[in-house]
Amino acid sequence: MADLNLDIHYFDHIKTRRLVKALGPTADVYPIRLWCYAARHCPATGIFKGMSAHELETELGWDGEAGELIDMLVQLSFLRRATSFYRIHSWAQHNGHLTAFAKRASKAANARWAKQREREKNHAQASPSNARAMPQPTQPNPTNPTQPTGVQGGNAALGVGEGKGGKNGKHPPPGDLADATRQVEVQSLLARAHVNPEVVRKFMIRKDITAERINRELADIDRDAGVGDRAGVLVSRLNRRGE
Repeated sequence: MADLNLDIHYFDHIKTRRLVKALGPTADVYPIRLWCYAARHCPATGIFKGMSAHELETELGWDGEAGELIDMLVQLSFLRRATSFYRIHSWAQHNGHLTAFAKRASKAANARWAKQREREKNHAQASPSNARAMPQPTQPNPTNPTQPTGVQGGNAALGVGEGKGGKNGKHPPPGDLADATRQVEVQSLLARAHVNPEVVRKFMIRKDITAERINRELADIDRDAGVGDRAGVLVSRLNRRGE
């Protein structure tokens, strides 16, 4: 926040005393109001362009006779009167720092916005969609619907055996095959819905998460046109156990 430079002897200065004597005991506040107004609206020059005496007095809160305050401020050299404007006496000498402050604040704000834009750009480049990050599952073997081909390297990735006879030359139990199929279907559906891969892995373990349930939840979500985060809503619904 910018501050004015106020002389510690301001209230005892001869010009201030004369102003109070001419306009009343509270008149010493008007030069301060004048400087504050200039700091907000013309900090670089202290020049009030296009303002009449009456307009300037209104901004300063003067409620006395029109023109009396400005005439006294000019007479006591708080203000200088030109043909088409008023300017504050010795403004740059006493409060020229306001211009430097404004420039420094503007430069700092521009730097902050530039850093924010750069962060957003880097985040967008470093955050590919979950759909691309997820490994793409293979489809179940069409020649043997009950035997899934597995994910990321076949049946071994799901622990249901290798080749025809599994790791030990034996066919896995039907229950394992059914769960492996469920996991493949769950992973495929959640990947297409852009669910985070880590969350997908947790849902694959849960036996209550099935393709039928996911499709049912997606259908309910799609009927609600106001849903923005489709993947987030789906995860929230699937986390309700027992449905």
